[in-house]
This record gives sequence, structure tokens and C-alpha cells, in this order.
Amino acid sequence: MNIALDGFLNSCRRHPNNIAFVIDEHEISYTEFLSHVVAISATLSELKDESHIGILTGGDVHTYASIYAVWLAGKSYVPLNEKNSALRHSEIIDDAGLKTVLCSREDDKLIQANDEYCDESLHIIHSHAISPVETDPATLRYDTPDLAYIFFTSGSTGKPKGVPVSISNLNAFLEYCIDQNNYHFGSSDRFLQMFELTFDLSVFSFACPLCIAATCCVVPSDGMTFINVATVLEEQHVTVALMVPSTITFLRNYFDEIELPDLRYSMFCGEALLDEVTREWSDCLSNDCIIQNVYGPTEATIFCSIYDWHSEASRDEAVNGVVSIGKPFTTTGFTIVDADNNELPAGEKGELCLSGPQVTMHYWNNPEKTSEAYFDHGKDHVHMYKTGDLVYSNDNGNYIYCGRTDSQVKVNGFRIELGEVEHLLRKYFTDCQCAVVAIQNTDLSTELHLFLDAEIEDRKAYQKYKSGNLLPYMQPTHVHIVQSMPLNQNGKVDRKALAALV
Repeated sequence: MNIALDGFLNSCRRHPNNIAFVIDEHEISYTEFLSHVVAISATLSELKDESHIGILTGGDVHTYASIYAVWLAGKSYVPLNEKNSALRHSEIIDDAGLKTVLCSREDDKLIQANDEYCDESLHIIHSHAISPVETDPATLRYDTPDLAYIFFTSGSTGKPKGVPVSISNLNAFLEYCIDQNNYHFGSSDRFLQMFELTFDLSVFSFACPLCIAATCCVVPSDGMTFINVATVLEEQHVTVALMVPSTITFLRNYFDEIELPDLRYSMFCGEALLDEVTREWSDCLSNDCIIQNVYGPTEATIFCSIYDWHSEASRDEAVNGVVSIGKPFTTTGFTIVDADNNELPAGEKGELCLSGPQVTMHYWNNPEKTSEAYFDHGKDHVHMYKTGDLVYSNDNGNYIYCGRTDSQVKVNGFRIELGEVEHLLRKYFTDCQCAVVAIQNTDLSTELHLFLDAEIEDRKAYQKYKSGNLLPYMQPTHVHIVQSMPLNQNGKVDRKALAALV
């Protein structure tokens, strides 16, 4: 059983005239979308020996139809970011063993990857050239593959690292989301889809609404992303919006102009959510809107914990200005361990490990990284994933995010958390974005570099604040002004890009 596909086909049967997608203000009904899915899937029927199909990402109907077409053909999909270099395309193609890629347009870098780098010649199918086919959804049958998709994330060595997410992983996530005891989603809801399709939060944004005959409103990729998000939220009367926190940080200067009375769920995931910005954002929403901070790595299938933000209570639970990641799904286990994987008691800070049906089994073709991140815990040999996130549980049983294990650095022998330094600096730099990066010098000593997207108006006042509020070893020794903060493909501040500027 593939809940994402079964739910979609059921939506087609019961609500054929409902709007499945709004793309560039064009509405696509469930019947119309299904006709594209079936036509593309038919082209894959001859590929008997191919388990995985590549899909070049895009924001058009053919790309979304390709995902469901791959599932209907009984296969899993591997998204290739349209912004990838030809070399990165080839690394993913070779690692995943792809022989076929679906494209909704010509792509020079994919052709270059095929011609110059790939071990075998690639079969490129142009999905936009396939004529739609009208079909009765009740007649469709399919085989369920073991995997739903393989997402390739950035690896520490520079080589993409594959995360194979099984159908059972995805089913567990969607079962939780469409359960009315957890969320009150319905066919009249309109979901925001702002994510690039190699970011797994996109799966929630399109698969969840299509399971329940709701609408997926896709944010255009042309122009300024965050302005486009605000436009779609307002003009498409979005009711459910999952966003990265950077979105509202960038929109902060426009809060006075934003009014979203239709929004019922305002959800955030992917990076630390600041309580102060969330408090200001809440003024743009109705009193009935539920604001949530949700948490989960790709390895645990989209997200697996929830924190309901409330104006007063959340202020008390925010640590270093960061909103709690809340409590895990009832089906997910949270375990905090020390450096030797020994379980720590409640209240002590350590690395968060996840278990349960959403947790993936391993990395793709990477036993070394698998052994570093996955392990069997305790006498029952519970399969766990080590997140690299430092957390502790508070008196209310909510988990507090304290940063990454790799963002904990030593400066002059003192151990510090970069998140704490950034929190203290944000109190001074209230009108601009700031990020702190630890950079090792040629003499192997570590210095903190502060990046700002605006000039420091009063250097003496800044020095006074820094000296009065940050311990000496926590003070950045270098300041860099950037025109705008570089973002990675998932919309987060790209700290590697900032470090490369030095």
C-alpha cells in the first residue's frame, strides 16, 4: 500500500473536479492532473528492470505528475535539483544507478552530465511532450515498491549522500498527518508548496493535500522567493503553510502589510525558529490560527515532533530565543545519548537519537556513513538514527534544541555554542540578519566571524554592547558585511558559503 498514491486516486474518484494544483495562477483539477500522471506512467511501463527513475525538478504540472507517474509504475523517484552542476547530476545518477530521467524541459547540464560524466548513456524522457490520457481512476492498478524516493543531501566530504525513504516510512508519516486526531485537514484546505523538490518538506506540501482532495498552491520560482510566498499566501487564500523560519525573517519588514485571515495552520521546520520573530508574525494571523514548530531530519521522513506555539507559555520555554521542538509523534521515540551512546536522564543535554517507523534504515551505498549515524540501542536492539542535534527535555516534557554537535566549537579552550552567540547578537542587530561562523586559521586556532546584511551604524555602540554582553571568548573577532545572506537550495542560511567568503 502506498498511502500517497492511494489517497490521490481516491481523491480523483470522489472529488474529480476539485482543484489539485494552482501553478502560476492556473488551476489544475484532479481529473486533469490524473490524465498527465497516467500518460507519463505509461511511458515507464517498458522499463521492467529499473527500480528508480530520476526526475529533474521544476515547478510545473508535468514535474509533479512525474512523481505520481513513477509511483503508479511501481517505482521510486530520485529528484535532481535543476540548479545542480553537471558533475553533481552525474554523481547522483551514477550512485542511484539511474538509467532514465524525466524532464519537463530541455536541460543543458543534464545533457552535459550524460555526455561527459555518466558511466552509461542516459534515457531522457520529456514529460511535457507526452499527451494526457483520460482514465477512470477505479481501473488503475499498481505494484508498491520498497522505496518511495531517494533524496541526496550534502555530504561532509562534498559527495552527495543518499537517504532512501521506504514506502512504509512515508506511510507512517502520512498516516499521522491525515489522522483527524492530530490535524483537522480537509478537502477545502489550500496548502502552500514553497520547497524545491529535493527538499523533503516538499513531500508534505504536495502529498498531504492530494491524499485528502485538497489543493496544493505552488510558489513560483521566478523572482524573489519570499515575496512570492507572501503573494501566494494572500492571493490564493492559503489555509495550511509549512515554511522554513527564514521566510518570515525575510518578510519581517513587511509584517505591517501582511494579513492572512484564512491561514489555519502556520508551520515551521528546517532550522531554529526564533520566538521574537514568531511573536511578530502572529500579529499577521487570526487568533484561531495554530502556529507550530515541527522538527525532523530527512532520515526520519519529513518531521516527527510538534510544538504548539502560544504567546505567553512559549516565551518561558524558549531558550536562547529559540522555540522548543516540542514532543515526538506517538509513534516516534526520542532518546538522548552522550558521546558513547549511553542514554542520559531527562533534563541532561546530549545528542538526540530517533526511532520508530519513520526512521530510515541506512544511507544509500554508504556503509561508512551508515555506521556513523545508525546503530542498535539497548538490549532490545532498537534501530536508531543519530541526528547530530543537541537537545534536552524540560519540566513539561518538551524538547529544547540547543544547536548542532558540529556547531559546538572551542575558542581558546572554551567550549561555546554558536547559537548562543547569535542569539545575543540578534538582540543588538534587530533590523538586519546576522550569522556567526567559526573559521580555523592557518595556525589551527579558531576565530568567530560575524556576517551582517547591513552596515553597522555605530561601531562604538556595537563594541560597547559586545563587551558588556558577550564573554571575551564568545566575541566575534571579524565582521563582514554582505549584500544579502546566501541561502542553500532549501532556503536556509548557507554557512559554508559565508565561510568561503573569508
